[in-house]
Amino acid sequence: MNTLRETVPPGKKTAPLGPKNIAFRILPETSPLAVCSSSSFMGHSASFGRCDLSTVFSFSGALADAAATLACNLVKTEEDIAAAVERIMAIDGIRGILIVKNDKVGIGGDIPEIIRNNDPKTERKITRDVNSNFRQK
Repeated sequence: MNTLRETVPPGKKTAPLGPKNIAFRILPETSPLAVCSSSSFMGHSASFGRCDLSTVFSFSGALADAAATLACNLVKTEEDIAAAVERIMAIDGIRGILIVKNDKVGIGGDIPEIIRNNDPKTERKITRDVNSNFRQK
């Protein structure tokens, strides 16, 4: 895992990896590890933010899920990324976070290695409904 003692500045670019192309290499020795993501644009849930992707790592699945949702709701502009990373990392039990807004990314804590997702069926695996802004190609 990549151990980061400070938040990566949100000026870091995600290109050529967009939110749908990001994956994590999770090794058996890092388990158990809960990985939960939230997005304002993918999935079936309502969102109060404008975040492309927030992914949180924790030993607790419920905590990771709640924190990913909170992070997504906190990010409305690229300028919100650093404060959202700081707020989520202040929660006891959170191991790490990745937030993506447009082509900016913020990372905090201890996250697995980021790799390219090469699964051509990814979009079909995302839960969505007719009210979602997510559109399958």
